[in-house]
Amino acid sequence: MREHKKDIDHIEKEFIERLEKEQQLKKELSVDIEKRQAYVKELEQERELYQIHKKRMQEELEQCSKSNADEIELRFRFETKLNSIYSVYRDLQKRVGFI
Repeated sequence: MREHKKDIDHIEKEFIERLEKEQQLKKELSVDIEKRQAYVKELEQERELYQIHKKRMQEELEQCSKSNADEIELRFRFETKLNSIYSVYRDLQKRVGFI
């Protein structure tokens, strides 16, 4: 009988120790999960900032490309007009020379 009581006490003690150990592990896991969730949130915020920065850079690139295209078109129109004026000038020189 005493031996059974001793065995039961021993088993009970082991059970309590395991329970305490399990509760401690559960707390540690909870803390670890909270830390990881905070890290994930931080990474998401950083990713959002990078996306905003990327969008701004793309818009700036598009604006520069548009400005560049506008400048090319303006130069082409200027050169066309200049060539036209030069052509009229040559025609005038030919007429003046023939008169």
